[in-house]
Amino acid sequence: MKKVAVYYGKKAIVSNPQELKTFIFESGFEYPEKHYVAKLVNEFVFDADSRLNVEHGNDIHIMPPGIGNGQIHVYPALAETIEEHDRIFKERLDAEKAKAEKEKHEYEQQRLGELYKQQRGWYVCEVEYAIDDLFRGGHKWKTMFGRVLADSAADAYMKACKKIEEKNGYWVQEMINADIEYIGVLTDEKIDEYGI
Repeated sequence: MKKVAVYYGKKAIVSNPQELKTFIFESGFEYPEKHYVAKLVNEFVFDADSRLNVEHGNDIHIMPPGIGNGQIHVYPALAETIEEHDRIFKERLDAEKAKAEKEKHEYEQQRLGELYKQQRGWYVCEVEYAIDDLFRGGHKWKTMFGRVLADSAADAYMKACKKIEEKNGYWVQEMINADIEYIGVLTDEKIDEYGI
């Protein structure tokens, strides 16, 4: 099976261990661990049942000692040429990105519908926010947790935000990501204050 090898920005399609080793060593590999790299190539990269293939999936990283971030990446080729491989790879990447964005949009619309649903009663809110750290400088994260009487989850969130503002909080967690749960009507009393 042909593979794409990437080393320090250079790419090549290789068909066997010798072609891969030639690519690596001709790409400027000048470290004394050449024997180690050759051993890894022979043992793992073209062995379909190898431990590296099982643990790292299709993208194999060869990390010889002493070369820092100069990892050698090897993964299955999608075509006979680098140009065609890159084109197919980009198409797949774009399709996956579009699918993820669509799913995110659909989730957000569904979540907003739930948050704005009119349902008077008690809500439990858990909203993260930041405050100034007067001892170490910068900021630290806190969680606003409490029970609030509201007309909807969105209303409960806004009341929680008002309370956070009173505490000089900022960088408040977005409503769509906050944990807001409707727990119903607990009593028949008309209570206008909230318990956050």
